[in-house]
Amino acid sequence: MKSFVKCFVSILCLVTLFFVSCKPTVHTNEPADSTENVDTTTPVETKDPVSYTVTYVAKRGTAPQPITVNPNTVLSANQLPAVSNDKYNFSGWYDGNKRVEAGKYIVTKDVTLVARWDFDEPLTFEVIYAGDIVIKNPWSTLKYSKNGGDLIAVAGNITLNVELGDIICLYSEGSENTTQSSGMSISGSAVSYIYGNIMSLVSFDRNTGKWNPDATSVTDYAFASLFYCHRGITSPASKDLYLPATTLGKSCYAAMFNCCTNLNRAPALPAVTLAEYCYSDMFAGSAVRQGPDLLANTLVKGCYESMFMRCGLNYIKCLATDFPEGSSATEGWLIGASQSGTFIKAKDIESWSRDENGIPANWTVQDAE
Repeated sequence: MKSFVKCFVSILCLVTLFFVSCKPTVHTNEPADSTENVDTTTPVETKDPVSYTVTYVAKRGTAPQPITVNPNTVLSANQLPAVSNDKYNFSGWYDGNKRVEAGKYIVTKDVTLVARWDFDEPLTFEVIYAGDIVIKNPWSTLKYSKNGGDLIAVAGNITLNVELGDIICLYSEGSENTTQSSGMSISGSAVSYIYGNIMSLVSFDRNTGKWNPDATSVTDYAFASLFYCHRGITSPASKDLYLPATTLGKSCYAAMFNCCTNLNRAPALPAVTLAEYCYSDMFAGSAVRQGPDLLANTLVKGCYESMFMRCGLNYIKCLATDFPEGSSATEGWLIGASQSGTFIKAKDIESWSRDENGIPANWTVQDAE
């Protein structure tokens, strides 16, 4: 009987050992049955490399299509194409107030670049010969920036020492001139290109830090004698100076560029409604040879008095058809004009005299189209 029991126990142990050895080994800390619902056929998902979009806003022209670039792309000249406008000159692309330069600007996020035109640039001096820029009797809200830096308030007369390539921009909340001869003046020994929009001097908003290039109204004496005898300002070939006001004040531009002997290109003057003495002596003694188109039909007292005196003018277009009584709107305006030139007048107007108060004697006269 004992032998039978021993034999039975031995057989039972062998069977148990067999089943234990056949159970699969689980190489995980989780229970073996936890893998039952895992879909081993689904591939591991990978993300595409990150890219950024460069969007262009032209404002006054047709913008290029957006482009997609890799992170840390340095924009090339081809990725910063010039845009065109029949009225304004393209100045470049800007990220906020920062000019974007080919070969230097790195894209680190989605970005919107805005085209800037010279019309949208503040009154700017770009130095071509080192020296100084002197501002006397500055308006109380006058500020300037140098080479795109922070705005700096001007308190009292100031002399800025400037080097070749320096760019000085001016801003103010409005003119504080009260007479033609006692207001703010800008001069100095530095020779500079002058361009941009003069309205940065009368439309700056201290709350927003912005100014309005589309402002069109100026006050009495606003820019009178502003650059009087500043012999260091001249006109660049590719950018313009803008005086866009159409609502003028008395003597607002009087003697503004008087005796500016290196200023050789006049800004456009779009106003068709004039104010007394608004342009008197404006370009007297300058190097301007071709006058701006004078579009007003009705003249007022002193509006063009001595306007181009001694500047050797050889071309002008003036559409005046109505002259004030009892005074001359054009007294002495072409004293010292070129011996030959072209005068474009309104059709069927014969009231112009052939002298320095009207049309120079030897000039060719043509009717406007």
